[in-house]
Amino acid sequence: MQRASRRLSLEGRPIPSKTLSVQLGSKPEDVSLSKWLHHGLFVFRSCLSFGLLVVVGISCFITYFIRTLSASSNDEDSLAGLWISYLDASKTVVSIVGAFLAFALVIRTNICYSRWWEGRELWGALILSSVHTVQQGRSWISNEEKADRLSCAVITFAYTAKALLRGNSIHNEDEEGLKLVERGILCKEELHMMSLQGGWQPHYCLDVVRAVINQVLAKKGDTNLVGEAMRNAAQLSIEKTLRKMVVSLGGLIRVKSTGLPIAYNSLIYVFIAIFFLMASLAWAPSMGWYSPVLIGGTYMIINMLLTIGDCMEDPFGDDISDLPLQKFCKAIETQICAISDRRRLIQYDLGVGPNQKEAASFRGSANSALTYIYESDENDTSVQTA
Repeated sequence: MQRASRRLSLEGRPIPSKTLSVQLGSKPEDVSLSKWLHHGLFVFRSCLSFGLLVVVGISCFITYFIRTLSASSNDEDSLAGLWISYLDASKTVVSIVGAFLAFALVIRTNICYSRWWEGRELWGALILSSVHTVQQGRSWISNEEKADRLSCAVITFAYTAKALLRGNSIHNEDEEGLKLVERGILCKEELHMMSLQGGWQPHYCLDVVRAVINQVLAKKGDTNLVGEAMRNAAQLSIEKTLRKMVVSLGGLIRVKSTGLPIAYNSLIYVFIAIFFLMASLAWAPSMGWYSPVLIGGTYMIINMLLTIGDCMEDPFGDDISDLPLQKFCKAIETQICAISDRRRLIQYDLGVGPNQKEAASFRGSANSALTYIYESDENDTSVQTA
């Protein structure tokens, strides 16, 4: 991560509206073609899938068989007539099974949504701790090259975390490694070294941050902290912030690695197959050819819930329904660049302000008058001077 003073800056350019909306926490308006294509694909997957044809086909076959059997049996006391009456009377059992199936689907959807929400919270914590790390470093490091290296390491940490959660390396063409090199945030040698290691690539960035802090605190000219006690306290404080980044990354990896139990998903699909088989047998005697239509509509509703759960189970993909990891990384980079801009643009001491005389008069002195304003009632405001 080379020195990138010029690159690590917004360079006076206006912030794009979408980037600004991410900073302010509001969701940008997205009416792009990809959004509508995603909606169309979702409808196709849930309504026009191969499973729908299988379920409706089986229901049509059962309906045709029962209708033929009913037409050939004129006596209700015959064996065929008794079986048809039994099937017609089993609607209550089908309703009970359907209620249990709906309950199981709601639980599955809630579990998948909780995984999506947990990933969102963990990324929020990762953004805050990343920005806080750079704020701490910029406040204590007086060496600009070391401060820039720390900032570049934290920016790279965010992009390597995104690549890790998507099962890629930062060197992958779908990730930001080469773009970071072009922007001067990462150098080619380090990108190559990160691609060779077998461990989690974000940990390399954390090692860089720790190395920078250790070197800065060991050399008095690189820090504005006075005294060994202050340097030790600063190192402990920034280590606690780095631990928050590690904890957030570990939580994200846990969400990625541990999906729903295979047995639970298998049980749901077997449950669905049993329900549609029972429903086709129970509804065909009284509903006739309307039964396959009802079966098809019910299947589409159930398959929509299954598809929504599958989309939220792994929230770190590049689908439009997944978490916007690219926007999260851009938000981290934008805020870190803003911190670097403040460091270079502000020429006065932040602890004192731009005008020392005005700041001193504002604090008051022994001869200054202190004015208190208080409300005696709703309509009367009194002023008292001491």
